[in-house]
Amino acid sequence: MSTSIRTFAISTIAICLGLAAACGGDEVDATEFEGYGREMPGSGLPEGGEILMEKVYISRGASGAPQPVLQNWFYGFQYGGAFQGATSGPDGDNGGCFELQHPTSFPVHDIPSTEPDYVDWGANIRLQGPGGLDLQVPKVVAPAAGLSDNRPSPVRHHREGTWIYGGPTWQLASDYTDHEIQPGGDYSVTIGDKTITYKFAPEYDFPLNMGRDDVTIPADVPATGWEVEWEDIPNPNTPHGKGHSFAFLALAKFPADGERGPTPTHLCTTPALEDGGVVVPKSVVDSIPDMGIIQAGRLTHWMDTMTDNDGEERRLDVFTIYCSISVYTKE
Repeated sequence: MSTSIRTFAISTIAICLGLAAACGGDEVDATEFEGYGREMPGSGLPEGGEILMEKVYISRGASGAPQPVLQNWFYGFQYGGAFQGATSGPDGDNGGCFELQHPTSFPVHDIPSTEPDYVDWGANIRLQGPGGLDLQVPKVVAPAAGLSDNRPSPVRHHREGTWIYGGPTWQLASDYTDHEIQPGGDYSVTIGDKTITYKFAPEYDFPLNMGRDDVTIPADVPATGWEVEWEDIPNPNTPHGKGHSFAFLALAKFPADGERGPTPTHLCTTPALEDGGVVVPKSVVDSIPDMGIIQAGRLTHWMDTMTDNDGEERRLDVFTIYCSISVYTKE
């Protein structure tokens, strides 16, 4: 798999993941979210960072490889600021598609950050999980040229002196390479003197064999839209508890010259069909390019309150995602 296509595919994962998580408007405080994060521990607090685990199936067309690619990723990110919300979903409808707005959609826009904005949780954080997984994930400090992680949007390019936990070099050169993330498995991460336990997002059958085959979208769909069916999982209502999961489908454009990653265009959530899945409106199918990226995923979000080394309370997000990515073609 070529580096450029690999980076492109991974950035699609991460951008769609972040957008699936976004609710609210640019000036909305986390405590006012109409869904994501509301009344969970840490809501409304300054960012302390994010733990991200991904189990991602990438089709041959999207990966550039002769066979579909499976990737397992673990990262500890820093935001360097307070997240104030992003694109709103469809009013009064938790199932259906809505258009993503740019450049205000999180995490596409840049959040200015310097070293003092970052939280130093120590030299390592600890990851434990099924099969005897027990690893120290090191802090990796950005050199003068900066440090890019697997979200190569501007907010994910870490400036000199800032850091992440894990990262591409560690992923590919540590014992983590032998671990295959278990959907629904019990994991924990220890940061300082606090351990957060969580379940990885649940497994499901990918619609349209996505992540293994490239996908054909009908170029001329009926007025009722394009039905994409898969196993139902309810979206959370508000307020919701910790550890909820939800399913989504996302569409994105290939990156244009000079762009660091693909541009997400639409997000579709479930349930919209009685037995699970979504209906992509005809207007959406007509508006997207003839070729692009399509993703289906299940995401689980945990949120907690952490106290940093200066005694300040911060919010820590733990995301897990089990998903598939393919190139689509309209025919």
